[in-house]
Amino acid sequence: MDQVEVLASGGVRHPLDMIKALVLGAKGVGLSRTILELVETKPIEEVIAQVNAWKEDLRLIMCALSCQTLADLRKVPYLLYGRVKRRIRTNLFHP
Repeated sequence: MDQVEVLASGGVRHPLDMIKALVLGAKGVGLSRTILELVETKPIEEVIAQVNAWKEDLRLIMCALSCQTLADLRKVPYLLYGRVKRRIRTNLFHP
């Protein structure tokens, strides 16, 4: 297998989480739990308004990062720290 496509899911709760996942190379991002919680607890009009607000937040964050496309996000420099950085250093991501 020459190339692996990553879909981020689990713990993604808001637009900044989506952007982080895309910057780190995810091909797509899932928000199923977050959306289901909204649908279960809010009127559909509020759910739609929330999704539209997230879309606007995504646009603003991408603008702040000077990214016009999702592909541009993969070129954004980033800094790893904490547990993720330690795992990469100890090669736990590469068996």
